[in-house]
Amino acid sequence: MASLGPNIDLFDYYWRPLLLRLSGVAVGESTAILSGIQVSLGELSIGDEVFINVDCRLACGGQIFIGNYCQIGARVSFETVSHQLAPVKNGKRPSNPAPIVIEDNVWVGSGAILLPGITIGEGAVVAAGAVVTNDVEPYIVVGGVPAKKIRGLEPG
Repeated sequence: MASLGPNIDLFDYYWRPLLLRLSGVAVGESTAILSGIQVSLGELSIGDEVFINVDCRLACGGQIFIGNYCQIGARVSFETVSHQLAPVKNGKRPSNPAPIVIEDNVWVGSGAILLPGITIGEGAVVAAGAVVTNDVEPYIVVGGVPAKKIRGLEPG
């Protein structure tokens, strides 16, 4: 297999994005998607020059929109569907889908979990292992469980 350097091959830059495009996903130019990605049914849009690392899960039932120039770390989980807390007789709790929106120039660290209905603002950074339960303002760093503001960033 042809390679562009260590751990990056042409499959990452051409075949995975092409396969997603063929299945109806909007994938921008120069986007790299490494192995192990899991995509469930639903609406998914990935911008230009996005890097998605290994073993990411994109549960698209509530829609996922990833902007341009984003970096998604390994094992990041996009969870767009939650369920009601109250028990039901048949055990099948109703689903509550809500979109996840990642604006341009966002970096999501490895192992982060993004929950339904959140927007991560332009230029923001989500620390590794963070659980994002609320919107993230542009140009800040968040981390922890649940994710909280750590510090601000200067727009580049």
